Amino acid sequence: MDVVVATTKMAISERKKALVAEKIDRLGRLCPSLERAEVHVVEERNPRIAERARCDVVLRGHGQVYRAGAGAGDVLAAVDIVVGKLEHQVERAKRRAGARASGHRRAPAVPEGLGTLRLRAG
Repeated sequence: MDVVVATTKMAISERKKALVAEKIDRLGRLCPSLERAEVHVVEERNPRIAERARCDVVLRGHGQVYRAGAGAGDVLAAVDIVVGKLEHQVERAKRRAGARASGHRRAPAVPEGLGTLRLRAG
């Protein structure tokens, strides 16, 4: 998976960029069809905001798009939160696709056979 890490309003070391790319790249094992990940890291300069590091990630591949964002006091903590959210989204999408492919459907509102019963008066 191709991982692009971009920053705004802050400088991030190459070591941290490599760690961020490694954490995001692990999502590729859940869904091998993912081709590209765009990571945007922003530092909020407003002193009233406690969660100064904001991380937004967009995953793309084979028509699928997953997005998540989170804020934390540290860049790596924000990335960890985002990875957790994206893992949940990808797993949920895989469950839905598997249920759709295997034919599991909800039970009908009226079970078959009951719609043809006739009630006798009296």
